[in-house]
Amino acid sequence: MEKRGSNMKLKVVEVCKISPSKSITSQLSLNLSVFDWLYLTSPQNGRIFFYPLPLTNSFFHSILIPKLKHSLSLTLNHFLPLAGTLLWPHNSPLPFILYAPNDAVSFVVAETDSDFDRVSGSHARMLKDYSPSSLVPKIIPSSETAVPLMAVQVTKFPKNGFSIGLATHRVVFDGKSSNIFLKSWAHICKMINMGATQFCLQPEFSPSFERGANLLLQNPFGPKNRTLKLSSPRSPPPSNWLRGTFHLTPTNIQTLEKRVSQWMEKTSSQQFYLSKFVVVYAYVSVCLIKAKQEECSEKIYMSFHADARWLLDPPVSSNYIGNCVTYPAVLVEAREFREDDGLPNIAKKISNLIVELRRSRAINVCDHNYEPFSSSNSSNDLLGGVEVCFNVDSPKSRFYETDFGWGRPNKIDVVLEECNSFSLLDSRDHGGGGVEVGLLLPTHQFHIFASLFSKALN
Repeated sequence: MEKRGSNMKLKVVEVCKISPSKSITSQLSLNLSVFDWLYLTSPQNGRIFFYPLPLTNSFFHSILIPKLKHSLSLTLNHFLPLAGTLLWPHNSPLPFILYAPNDAVSFVVAETDSDFDRVSGSHARMLKDYSPSSLVPKIIPSSETAVPLMAVQVTKFPKNGFSIGLATHRVVFDGKSSNIFLKSWAHICKMINMGATQFCLQPEFSPSFERGANLLLQNPFGPKNRTLKLSSPRSPPPSNWLRGTFHLTPTNIQTLEKRVSQWMEKTSSQQFYLSKFVVVYAYVSVCLIKAKQEECSEKIYMSFHADARWLLDPPVSSNYIGNCVTYPAVLVEAREFREDDGLPNIAKKISNLIVELRRSRAINVCDHNYEPFSSSNSSNDLLGGVEVCFNVDSPKSRFYETDFGWGRPNKIDVVLEECNSFSLLDSRDHGGGGVEVGLLLPTHQFHIFASLFSKALN
């Protein structure tokens, strides 16, 4: 069976189900939290990890795939709800997650004749030539009232590499949750490669699914919104758009931080928060809005994911699995990005959002007026001359440390489906001190962005 999401051809050679290795005889249900509700029908998340490795067909199918399957099965023992299903039965007022005996995760094995080095490169390519979504499986609803939470696809490239594509339902996976699960799976697989026969998770990856009563909320959508159908992106990109990866070294980042810090010290006596994330997000945003030129709206709604685990009152575990993010946001005039002091000015606005988060110290979700999104960030308000600029993932995730026993990935791609979105990942090189920026834009805007990105650093 062929799978095609671009000009890149894939042959699906196996589709199977991976269950937890332990025999489970009872059901386990999990209520949704105030944070989870927001992603009930959101498009799936997708990440692809590329691993360079000399491969024969025999090694891939007889050794690598069985080890990945076995380690996934062992890992699911610790993450039972993730092998389950998001349900909203007709007789239930609220949806919930249910793990039942024999539930399992879809596991796809595929092959392609595409060149590994080219597909896993950072250079610009049209989506019609390479779309990351072709290396990530689709989460297929079991029915109108049931949707799986996760799916895996392992793709073999000719001779020198393979990829692992993970599709996750946003209702239970934020970035940190995905990271904890992936690192746990990789750790157990690496132990198998080392000949271990007993497996335990490292404390920092031991998951917590505990949802206190303070996190639970009644249906905010009303009786007319009973649907689990995954929505499509608001503006799916055309096949002739360009996608590529840009790199910031630690030296680049230090230069940006110095530039911003000097400006802030001269122009403001207020407290400011300066970090790698602040300057990189500001820098990419400035280059992006400048690249859009007259095609850009007059106002830009800047927002980013902020881990709320340390902000909650009462608190949750640092290894909490689920959605636990809040979205600081600010509305900015597009002209501010284009001014001479655009970079430090935008960095200051981001800094102010983080300073305010730190000052508040706690989010009380017992307050039924609390919403992780600000009211102006609803989908209905993203119209009328306002564009949204937001990032996917964070350099803090350190996804490049995900080693299944065959070395670290040489490239990670995040599926981007929205205009003005970009991924920020820790760099594989420079000891993790750099940042990789994944970007998707119309061809002419992409080339302008690339020119601005390199010139401004010099």
